[in-house]
Amino acid sequence: MLIACITGPDFPSVKKQLEKAHALCDAVEIRSDLLEKDLDLPPIHLPIIDCSEIPSYHNYEETPKDLDALLASMPKENVVKIATMANCITDSLRMLDLVRRHRNVAGMCMGPYGAITRILAPIYGSLMTFASVGNPAAPGQLDAEELIERYRFKKLSPSTKVFGLIGNPVSQSPSHITHNAHFQNLDLDAVYVKMKVQEEELPLFFDLVKRLDFKGLSVTIPHKEKMFPFVDQVEEKAQAIGAINTLTFGNEIIGANTDADGALDVLEKRIPILGKKVVILGAGGSAKAVAYEAKRRGAEVTLCSRRFGNLDQIPPYEILINTIPVDVDHDPIPGSIIYDINFNRKNCPLMERARAKNCKLIFGEEMFQAQAAMQFARWSL
Repeated sequence: MLIACITGPDFPSVKKQLEKAHALCDAVEIRSDLLEKDLDLPPIHLPIIDCSEIPSYHNYEETPKDLDALLASMPKENVVKIATMANCITDSLRMLDLVRRHRNVAGMCMGPYGAITRILAPIYGSLMTFASVGNPAAPGQLDAEELIERYRFKKLSPSTKVFGLIGNPVSQSPSHITHNAHFQNLDLDAVYVKMKVQEEELPLFFDLVKRLDFKGLSVTIPHKEKMFPFVDQVEEKAQAIGAINTLTFGNEIIGANTDADGALDVLEKRIPILGKKVVILGAGGSAKAVAYEAKRRGAEVTLCSRRFGNLDQIPPYEILINTIPVDVDHDPIPGSIIYDINFNRKNCPLMERARAKNCKLIFGEEMFQAQAAMQFARWSL
């Protein structure tokens, strides 16, 4: 059940929020102080949920370590509500696992890490999701329109396949937009969420996503080189590169790398790289993938990065590929090809200088689409 939180604070706001709630939601929760005011509320054609009548536990500081013990201490009612602050992504995954195993719980986490508990609630059996139709009523509460339009909340069910992105950070990635749009366009019963995962969480994270039956994950910085202990099989190319950006879950977890072919296929739509001098900026998993595939296709490749101590000593090149996700202080060679594989970098200093030098520019949006298509293929959607 999707419940709209009516927060006001005045009559025009309440009226606007109710109109939105009527169009999108299954019920409303109205702040008690608004009910006490003489606002002459418009007609309400949805059930009104009074959470004061539901046995509830709220913790605005943390998610307790033992959620089962917490639930056992609560009244044995048809519905109980547990809302806690998530301080890491595994807090939210633990909450989803709780509602998966106990069907009388409306369980959710607050804060940015808690968003997945609100999106995935219908899949794992949480009885209620509270959504914003105005100002959020709790930290991290999502907008009802976003839940319905981007994540197809009302179509999610226990049969929906769950996919996601892991990394740190993940805020810069458009993957939740691209992947969910793809699922919607093909009418696939699947959903995709972004998850910021700390390195120290990885063992517990993988234990939880296996319990929750995730079907696949995209992996971004800085975890691409850290996936090997958590997979059962590694595709040959990913093994050779030393970096994994795609995980497929089944009887086993299979690790693959779609960065390499994705990046080079886009480049070779413009120019064959056989025999070309290619400089790659960076030393992480993406740089390794691009370097491996560029060499395999016959390019003369040089890696330059702060890690190698040679970022200020870039040799002559015909093609420069940047994998560093922050501004790079480099003056491009006039007329060369400058390819930044990072998303949303069209106006970064490197590309602005490249424009001024009449360079040919390639942007990361193309590479993102190419490698994402390869991920879809591996996930058998």
